[in-house]
Amino acid sequence: MANDEGGGASRSTEPAAGSSSGTDVELLYLMEALRTGDTRFHGLFQKFIDREIKHVRELQGIAFTERDKALGIQYTELLRRLEGLNHAHEQAREKERDFVNREAFDTFVQRTSDDFGTLRTEIQTVARAAAEVREGAATALAKALTEQNAVNDTRFSKIENAQAKILGGLVLATFIAPLISGLIVYLLSK
Repeated sequence: MANDEGGGASRSTEPAAGSSSGTDVELLYLMEALRTGDTRFHGLFQKFIDREIKHVRELQGIAFTERDKALGIQYTELLRRLEGLNHAHEQAREKERDFVNREAFDTFVQRTSDDFGTLRTEIQTVARAAAEVREGAATALAKALTEQNAVNDTRFSKIENAQAKILGGLVLATFIAPLISGLIVYLLSK
């Protein structure tokens, strides 16, 4: 299934540190174990899925935090630039108080539109990635549960067959033992 070359991850069930190739190897072994019906790895597979979901949530949090920092820096820089421009244009603004320059308005609208477009794209990308992870986790969990149910059904049918054989043997012994002892008594008494 997997070769021994790769990103330095071990074949253990512990997660590899610092490399996605370690989790890839881990996922391959867990999926193989699930495919072959090896139930020892079901808990590890659940931990793997939980860890991956937690990792994606952390990445989302980092992305939103960094975006907020960038917007704060941009806001501060815009305020600084605006303050410098305000002093130079103060007299012109007093004269033009009743109207707004069309070019300045169009530039502002374009910048705002671009900023919102970028923000919308980033949010959609993160939401899409989260949805894909959720769908993958749900699919994997459903498959694992289906396979576990099949394994359990096989086990229960074996137990039921063994129980039926034992009960049949007991019933047969209950009827045959008195017949044999009666036959022996009859033969000995003759």
